[in-house]
Amino acid sequence: MTLRIAQLPALALAALISGAATATPVIFTLQNGSSGSFGYSDLHAATSTHSMTGPGFFVNGSSTELGGSTQTFTANWDGGNDLSGFSGDIAVTGGSTFLPSGTSILRFTGGHLRGDINADGTTGGANAGGYIDYQLRNATSLLESGTFFFFPKIFVNNATAPKPNQLAINLGDSVRDFSLWGNNWINTSGASGGITITAAWDNLFTALADGSSTRFAGSGIRFDSRPTDPSFGHPLGMDLSGTGASLPPPPNSVPEPSSLLILAFGLIGLRLFSGRNTQDPV
Repeated sequence: MTLRIAQLPALALAALISGAATATPVIFTLQNGSSGSFGYSDLHAATSTHSMTGPGFFVNGSSTELGGSTQTFTANWDGGNDLSGFSGDIAVTGGSTFLPSGTSILRFTGGHLRGDINADGTTGGANAGGYIDYQLRNATSLLESGTFFFFPKIFVNNATAPKPNQLAINLGDSVRDFSLWGNNWINTSGASGGITITAAWDNLFTALADGSSTRFAGSGIRFDSRPTDPSFGHPLGMDLSGTGASLPPPPNSVPEPSSLLILAFGLIGLRLFSGRNTQDPV
């Protein structure tokens, strides 16, 4: 393929624009505490289930705290109300009888949350919905893996934040960036406001637009996988609250200096080349 010299500035600009369309990794600090009936951040056992106006959620049983305020994890922020690519290890403190024996680490291995979801799973609302992939580990080994699901409904009507499930990225201020209340299963039967849970989850996974719906095909209850028994794992809930520990510039707001330098040298070279070729012959 032959490129004309005149095409180079446009190509360089296009490369600069396309290279800037990336999310910003943000470090979040774990929050611990309570507000109304929402206690965070912890893992808890499933002792029974109830509807809570729609999807079945686990009633809190015994719980174990997730580290303290020094614990951090990372997620990619798109500059709005979208977080993806969760990663990081969080200490699981205290002895528990409802986790795999020896569990000391909760590791995030992926996930995707949106903060603009309606209760029926469609976009344009103010609820948080999505999922976080995780592993339960000891110091050397994987014990169990699975996914926590967060249905787009504000479950606790507290007077002040946090109110799960909500996601509002306000980095650098005192507002909690997100508060989540979910569990490691999906109950696809039942209805909420006349909308079946199956349809609501389908709408949510469509809104996430990351192919995650293919993992959750089928109906009924879906638990974690356990390395020794892939058909069943520990039924768990997770209450999670976090705030941004750093305030990076919004993604794409300023091109990287290295990109600008490359573009500048290209334009200077183009100018010198074109000037030499337009001189009158001697």
